[in-house]
Amino acid sequence: MTQTLGNLQQAILLAGTGRSGTTWLGKLLDSSPDLLYKHEPDHQRNFPWFQGLDSRIAPEEDDPEVVARYSRAWEESFWHYSSFLHKRPDFPKNFFRSGTWGLLTRSSRVYQKVSRGKTPILRIPRWMFRGDPSSVPLVVKSVVSNLRLAWIHRHFPNVKTVLIMRHPGGYLHSMIEAHEKHDWPKYGTMERLEHTVLPMPRPELERYE
Repeated sequence: MTQTLGNLQQAILLAGTGRSGTTWLGKLLDSSPDLLYKHEPDHQRNFPWFQGLDSRIAPEEDDPEVVARYSRAWEESFWHYSSFLHKRPDFPKNFFRSGTWGLLTRSSRVYQKVSRGKTPILRIPRWMFRGDPSSVPLVVKSVVSNLRLAWIHRHFPNVKTVLIMRHPGGYLHSMIEAHEKHDWPKYGTMERLEHTVLPMPRPELERYE
């Protein structure tokens, strides 16, 4: 069973583990005036449409409801914006009307004040687009979906996937540096690796303990 992601004609998934360079490459792609970039919309703290979707969906999982929900989550992440979750594009976009991002950002901040601190997620109005929104490529940067790439490839073959594999030495150095700066909890424990980095089943993990 395969399908497209809602009305999106072009979708690119930029995947990799945390500290692997996904943000760096994502911002390079964001510099293009012809695509819309979203930073980790599938993270649990971000857009609500992805919440409750297992990051380790098995490749053989054919539940039509799960497939349809994942498709809708991608499309909704395209259509919604929050100045508190995602910065507006650092570069001009050809598909948006001039000055509209500033208006949307200000509206988002007013909404937060009126709602007394609630994180606002606003739908991007259709009139902000100069042309057909479905023709705009959506690039999603994710450090979660790397654990469900096989499932995505099976059910959404139209999604182009870029998987970043960083040299282990550089990855570990970046993790240690981040831990020293941010004091990440449970750093270096198997529990953290099992739930956030390694997509292997438990019996396979035991070979590395």
